[in-house]
Amino acid sequence: DRAVKFQFSSGDVEFDALALNGDSSSCVSTSNSFTIDSVVACDSYTWIDGNTYNTSNNTATFTYVNSVGCDSVIYLDLTILSSSSATDVVVVCDSYTWIDGNTYTNSNNTATHTLTNTAGCDSVVTLDLTITSLTSTDVIIACDSHTWIDGNTYNSSNNTATYLLTNSSGCDSVVTLDLTIISLTSTDVIIACDSHTWIDGNTYNSSNNTATYLLTSSSGCDSLISLDLTITNSSSTVDVVDTCDSYTWIDGNIYTTSNNTATYSLMNAAGCDSVVALDLVITEINPSIGLVDYSTSTLYVYLDSSGATYQWLDCNNNYSPIIGDTNETFVAQNPGDYAVEVTLNNCSVISDCFTIIGTSSIDDLSAHFGIKLFPNPTSDDVIISLEKINSVDIVLTDIYGKVLLQQLNLSDKDHINISNFSPGTYVIKIMTPIGNRDIRIIKQ
Repeated sequence: DRAVKFQFSSGDVEFDALALNGDSSSCVSTSNSFTIDSVVACDSYTWIDGNTYNTSNNTATFTYVNSVGCDSVIYLDLTILSSSSATDVVVVCDSYTWIDGNTYTNSNNTATHTLTNTAGCDSVVTLDLTITSLTSTDVIIACDSHTWIDGNTYNSSNNTATYLLTNSSGCDSVVTLDLTIISLTSTDVIIACDSHTWIDGNTYNSSNNTATYLLTSSSGCDSLISLDLTITNSSSTVDVVDTCDSYTWIDGNIYTTSNNTATYSLMNAAGCDSVVALDLVITEINPSIGLVDYSTSTLYVYLDSSGATYQWLDCNNNYSPIIGDTNETFVAQNPGDYAVEVTLNNCSVISDCFTIIGTSSIDDLSAHFGIKLFPNPTSDDVIISLEKINSVDIVLTDIYGKVLLQQLNLSDKDHINISNFSPGTYVIKIMTPIGNRDIRIIKQ
């Protein structure tokens, strides 16, 4: 019989000698062998068969060829023991020296230390340490005053007072007071231009330091606000300017005619608006010269402004002044070219030159018919003089050609009434059978 039974402490094991040998012809039962590998390990164990065992095992085997060339079977007898872990919960005052030899002054729940348990495996201990805080701050916001735990009543803010307590862990605990006493009064300082509407809904047009208003602060305390209001005034000025031709003002605009409507806003010394109004007078001088009396070669200055002064000039003598001729009219003593310098509001303009040819050739029509108008200038009537003709027709126009009056069949010494017209220069067109001529007249 090739079956062999062995007695082990764990039970009977029966082996087939031929099966163990694999070849009954080459190995006898006494040449085959077996052993038991007894192992005690923590957590897991990797055996010679290459397997990792996480639990105890007594069934695994491994076969190899022994020294005589026969099979040798190894039986695994594995006992797996477990590592262990624990948490060391500690609550202390001030500081703590743990099993790792370290002294901790702050709470800690991460420190670990490894021991060996009764099974011979690692036992990892985690520290859960609470260091009781020995200081705290009592933050208080109060109205008017506050009586603290130290029994003292504080009427103003305080952040230095302290008090010693025993906390729930039996440790000393120092409490520091951080007290804010809400101020119940304040002053609203305001500087405004012209007027100001305050929080009380009133509009103040003058400075005020007596008005008050009661509010409730964010902390629930009454807060009395006093008004300290200073009203400063806006200002205005008029910029009076007399100039010639054109003027560039502070607003950047170029004015070529008189203007009293333009304004510009600046800031005065009080920080309020200062409105400047422009009062601009542009003196425009546009003189022209006309012949008003052909028989005497009398020239007249036509000008739409009053208050001017005049100086007649000799154009042929480098515009030299003609001594004594400073009136609106000028009687030429000799043929030539004459101009007038007109001065008004410190502005001066020289007219174009007017040519006097000679008394006999001034106006063939006047010479032929002896036609004259006088007085010129006038404020009422212009009288027409006809020496060599019975009647003429006339048309009165302004200097732009607009017809204002027409009269037919005027005879010698007839009157042309211009009293209803505004002062200025007008043109009387005299129409005769052999031609027409224009004579300018001045309405005073």
